[in-house]
This record gives sequence, C-alpha cells and structure tokens, in this order.
Amino acid sequence: MIIDNVYVYTADKIFVKGGIVLVGDKIMRVYEEEDAPKLTGNVIDGKGNYAIPGLIDLHFHGCMGDDFCDNSKEAIENIAKYNLPSVVAINAFPTDTEAELQLLNKICQEKGVDVAISKVWEKGADGGIELAEKLLNILETKEANYHPLYDLDLSIEEKIETIVKEIYGGDGVEFTKKAKNKIKKYTEQGLSQLPICVAKTQYSLSDQASLLGRPTGFTVKINDIIPSAGAGFLVAISGDIMRMPGLPKRPAAVNMDIDEDGKIIGLF
Repeated sequence: MIIDNVYVYTADKIFVKGGIVLVGDKIMRVYEEEDAPKLTGNVIDGKGNYAIPGLIDLHFHGCMGDDFCDNSKEAIENIAKYNLPSVVAINAFPTDTEAELQLLNKICQEKGVDVAISKVWEKGADGGIELAEKLLNILETKEANYHPLYDLDLSIEEKIETIVKEIYGGDGVEFTKKAKNKIKKYTEQGLSQLPICVAKTQYSLSDQASLLGRPTGFTVKINDIIPSAGAGFLVAISGDIMRMPGLPKRPAAVNMDIDEDGKIIGLF
C-alpha cells in the first residue's frame, strides 16, 4: 500500500535484522546496521500499520527472498554459457542505500565479472563514465569465443526445452495442441532449423509474473509458434503477451522540448 509516496506495511510482517529490513520473506532494503530504520514511533493508524519512507523493493536489482540477488546471479551465469565476457551495470537510483550498492558489487565480484555502478538516471552521461571505461577495457583485453546455446539442427521442441532449462532454470515445457500443430507445420515447411525467440512475461524467469527471484520447479507453457521468416527465427509464445508495445494516445515526445537556455524539458 502506498500513501503519499510512503510505503506502508503491517507491523506483524516487518522486522529489522542487523541492517536488513524484511517484509515477510522479502528483503526490502539493506543498510549499514546503524542506519537501519527504527519501527518505533512510525505507527500511522490504530491497526498496526507502519510507514517507512523510501522502502523500495530490492527486486528492482534482481534481489528477492532469503538469498541475495539470485535473479542477477542467474543472468551472469547465462551470459557465461555463451562463452562471452561481461560487465554488470548496477543501475543506481538516489533511493538506493550505499550498503545495497556495495552488496551488489560484492556479489558480482564473487561471480568473477566486472561491475560498474551506473548513475545515468541521476547524472546523465557523466554517470555512465565508469561503465563505459569498464566496457572498453573488456573489449580491449578479453576474448569472446561465442558459441550458441543449442545446435540449430535440433528439433523446435528441443531448442525451446534447452532455453527453458538452461536459461530460465525450469523443469521442462508444456506445448498446447495449437503449438504442436504449428511445430509440425513449420517442420514440414523446412523452418525447423531456425533459432528460437521466446515471448513471455518480463517479470519472471518463468512464464508466471508472480514468481520472482530465481524460481525452481516450474514448467513453461507454449501456446503458439509464429514465424518471423524475414528476420530468420521462430517466436514461441508463452502466456498472454503483447509482442509489440503500443504507444499512449499522447506520446511522451510531445511534451519534450529545449528551452531558451538550452535545457531539455519534459522528460519526466
């Protein structure tokens, strides 16, 4: 619940352990222990609700649950499966605590990848200098020996199953009757050797938006297969997903301009 931009939680679901604030089993913020918020005195009504300013879910950085940042760890591991070097950009916001940023930094270093804190959102181009320098260093000093995740000669089903198991961490794939018929059709048309693009929710590694972090024990349901023959791949559709986002009735660009002093206005 949000009241005047302050997140409100029921008292029996909040506790502070060291510098970590949790609501239920969700890690919400990480502070230096002495800076952690005190719940005493923050009651805003007679129902045991507490208001903690600036308490934003850490899942925006891929961190949820009892273990830190499993989603981010999976992303790092997935890039390595293609035998590519990588650099992690921590997309820092003014509301992030320094302890959170350093925790994310530490996790990336433990995974053996370069990491940079990017403050482009706050400082524009100047906030991305560290990231740019790290990227240039990788390009100049490390080799990329890319190899695909699967052999293009595998069947359509096998390629989708490989993506689900290797990239999403799922147990397997369920194909609807419609999807099976499409697979048979495109195989007969000689399209089975095309690579696969999976269209599904962006909120989870699974096909269920509510399964955050790094879920396990799930299967991905494929509803349809659509060819993008010109682009050279097949699109596996999972769930009710809009493949091309629509524009609002009044595009944001309409409000953007440069004033007489050369300042960009209307971005937010």
